[in-house]
Amino acid sequence: MVLAGRGYRTKKDLFDEIVQFVIDGEQEAVDAYTTASEIVTRANVKSMLLDLAGQEQMHKERAHNLYSTLASNTDDAELKKVFEVLAQEEAGHKLALENECDEHVLTDN
Repeated sequence: MVLAGRGYRTKKDLFDEIVQFVIDGEQEAVDAYTTASEIVTRANVKSMLLDLAGQEQMHKERAHNLYSTLASNTDDAELKKVFEVLAQEEAGHKLALENECDEHVLTDN
């Protein structure tokens, strides 16, 4: 990710892009672990990969809680909205991951 020279209109634009980059990176990690767990045949490796995906999910839960707390503790209406949107996005990512993990665990058992 190259941020320099992008011509950001505001600090909020830069902040939004950085946060989205982090969220996307976490989602990519979850997807990679989950996909790899579907490919491997050794139970211990599959378990480890699903555990790593679960750890990424926990990062999302903590991020959701952080954004919710930040939203409730700011008087700046613009920042409040940004944090609320970020909290909602994290909640959506977490739900999608839970559904995917449940589907694969139930299918495998």
